[in-house]
Amino acid sequence: MREPEKLDFFFGNLVYLLNEAGISKRALSVEIGAAEDFISTLLLSRQSPSLDTVYAIASVLKCDVADLLRPGPQIGVTGEDNKNYWVERTAEEYLSSALNKTR
Repeated sequence: MREPEKLDFFFGNLVYLLNEAGISKRALSVEIGAAEDFISTLLLSRQSPSLDTVYAIASVLKCDVADLLRPGPQIGVTGEDNKNYWVERTAEEYLSSALNKTR
């Protein structure tokens, strides 16, 4: 059986993008239609968010979903950069896996 994927980079990217957007965790929680402490709880518990949640967060932060899922400080890299092929591939696999689970 395959080991669950760890999304530690997601949490760091989320904090980074929140700071860049100037949005508080509470405001983001409310904007995505969740309880006021949802984002804080998500960050503290380090639970994997649902795919719908990832898309909602990306929409509010006005970023690409891949920016939330990229490992490391690679916000804004494009898939054309060969050094970051594995980054794009990891994001694609995660999204594909999540979509398959929702069907």
